[in-house]
Amino acid sequence: MSEILRNSTTVGARPRVRGPIGAPVAVMIAGIALITIHCLDVVVLFNAFGVNGMHSFVNNNSRAWDLTGLFLASLTMVFIEIRCGFGVMRAVPWTR
Repeated sequence: MSEILRNSTTVGARPRVRGPIGAPVAVMIAGIALITIHCLDVVVLFNAFGVNGMHSFVNNNSRAWDLTGLFLASLTMVFIEIRCGFGVMRAVPWTR
């Protein structure tokens, strides 16, 4: 009986179609903040070092294996966090 009452429609009325449930506003704001903070982090890094400074920074880090691994791990983390920001905005469960 409760199923009939839940899906009841009047004659001539359109049935209600439910779309995908989006993320709440607070979660959307958190996703936008994640993306913005990490993109600004990359922009500030380039602004502080410049093109030549970034080139020498990468060259110095690539001379030793431990520094190269740390540098690549930190870049990977930044890109994963940016991807999670987009996933949070699309309400993908694994990104939270």
